[in-house]
Amino acid sequence: MKQFIIKITFFSLLMAGLSSCKKWLDLQPEDQFTQEQVYTNPTRIAQALNGLYATLSDNNMYGGRMSMTTLELLAQRYFINAGATGERPQVQQYAYDKTDAQNAFEAIWRNSYNAVSDINEFIGSLETYSVSVLDAPTLALYKGEAIGLRSMIQLDMLRLFGPVYRTDSTLPAVPYYNKVATALSPLLPANQAMDSILRDLRMASALLAADPVITQGPMHTLLYDGRDFARLRNYRMNYYAVQLLLARAELYRGNTTNALLIAETALQGTTRWFPWVEGSRTMISVDPDRVYYTEVLMGLYHAKLAENHKAWFAADVTDASIYRPEQNVLDATFEGYGNDVRYHDSWVLSGLKVIRPFLNTRRQALIRHGTSICLCFAIPNCITSQPSASPTRQRRLPT
Repeated sequence: MKQFIIKITFFSLLMAGLSSCKKWLDLQPEDQFTQEQVYTNPTRIAQALNGLYATLSDNNMYGGRMSMTTLELLAQRYFINAGATGERPQVQQYAYDKTDAQNAFEAIWRNSYNAVSDINEFIGSLETYSVSVLDAPTLALYKGEAIGLRSMIQLDMLRLFGPVYRTDSTLPAVPYYNKVATALSPLLPANQAMDSILRDLRMASALLAADPVITQGPMHTLLYDGRDFARLRNYRMNYYAVQLLLARAELYRGNTTNALLIAETALQGTTRWFPWVEGSRTMISVDPDRVYYTEVLMGLYHAKLAENHKAWFAADVTDASIYRPEQNVLDATFEGYGNDVRYHDSWVLSGLKVIRPFLNTRRQALIRHGTSICLCFAIPNCITSQPSASPTRQRRLPT
């Protein structure tokens, strides 16, 4: 009997321990959230959307390769020292069969489609969990921003990895992902990929039809009233940015009439809210505005832009590593007009090097993305055309 009681007691303690262990295993770590927990909480939903923008400013995307380094090398913007080796001379010489060049484009491809996958997961989660959590205008705003970002990335993938569109738009180009993918999507002909891009951009335009930027502008001042996430619209994929992306896509397709109409219509609204920068603001000694902040329609915040400048553009970077233009390239770019504010505020002569001056201010951390395609809002370091030679496509599953 005593032995039987001991066995029952031990069994009871064991079961109690297992039950407690199960409860312990079911506990959610304090620093982690389930998808449902994120997308049923307005603050966390906003943070998730912020995370998408942070991803885009990665150095392998718009924070470096797609704005200041790799694609600028393709466009022959920089002088490459005779002693330079690796990625820089290989990319500039279109040596797509070389390992370092392939790695550079692999990084762009993989990171870009990873970002698209994250965006699609965000959109799907909004539709699954957030419809009853967010009010209709906020839901439309978030979804419009995300779809706009998705189409922007995939338009750039088409421009970079696809065929020369005007030569043959029926050649296999890139996949197009508009939902979370569990398998590879086929490479679409360029014209079909463009159809998907334009369809997404029109959807984003409709969702952003009530974007506060239309009636209130970019709203540069935070009020800390619980609505600040809808402010600083020039840091978001806003209605005007989508319109000019639509114009860019139509221009790339060759539909110049429609591109001009869209751009002119959008610029009627932007003139009020995005005025020309005052020339004096670019030349003052304290906090000069060298990104022409008032003209920026859409940009990405990059907290490490100053570090990148020191590594890529500063005067003390070695000739084998520095990204710098030749003087004759600058003269051709600005047609010999040295008084152009984009020229004399952005490039200076340091010894025998032409370098890019940089001041670590809040405004300088804004990457100006070239959503302003053809009228009025000219942007330095904006990728405006596709190189004649396209890099070898890296046909990989976005992971």
